[in-house]
Amino acid sequence: MTRWIVGIVLAIALMLVPTSTYYGNNTLNPIFITKESKKKRGKESMDNVMIQLMRHEGSVKENGLHRMYKCPAGFNTIGYGHNVDAHPLKGAQKAYYEKNGGLDDTLVNELLRDDTYAVFNQLDSLYDWFDELDEVRQDVLVNMGFNLGMSGLSKFKKMLAAVEAGEYKHAADEMTKSLWYKQVGNRAKELVEQMRTGER
Repeated sequence: MTRWIVGIVLAIALMLVPTSTYYGNNTLNPIFITKESKKKRGKESMDNVMIQLMRHEGSVKENGLHRMYKCPAGFNTIGYGHNVDAHPLKGAQKAYYEKNGGLDDTLVNELLRDDTYAVFNQLDSLYDWFDELDEVRQDVLVNMGFNLGMSGLSKFKKMLAAVEAGEYKHAADEMTKSLWYKQVGNRAKELVEQMRTGER
């Protein structure tokens, strides 16, 4: 009888657990990954865009540690494009940096995963058609959002309208007309081709 009552209590408790899980430690822009989002884009599929971001963003590494540097816009940055001025290090990352003057690969990869999921979730919240895209074209928008920020990406109005309409060749053409395309070189060319073809 007692076990039966305990079972009922546990079942009720599980029903009351929130369906959203906190992912990351960004106090300025909390990151919430819903179970539905996790199902849509699991760890393995998100690894594709993270590996691409590692190539595109680069990192300043010395003696095995990722060091702080100034990005072209003048912000203090560490790892693969993590803006420390906007999103300061905290917890284990902050303690490790203060002790060693840099971050190891594990901590930097955690930052990148948090930052990547943050962009993904913002896109998913801002554009109700985003989750209908194939993963390759989602990754194009995640990469651009990571690079430009949501405010910068939102200025690509014709491109976004074309993506929403499923007119991917038109969207790719609109990308080539931007100042961003001229500024970031091969990164933009790679993303344009992904948008055009749907292939990595």
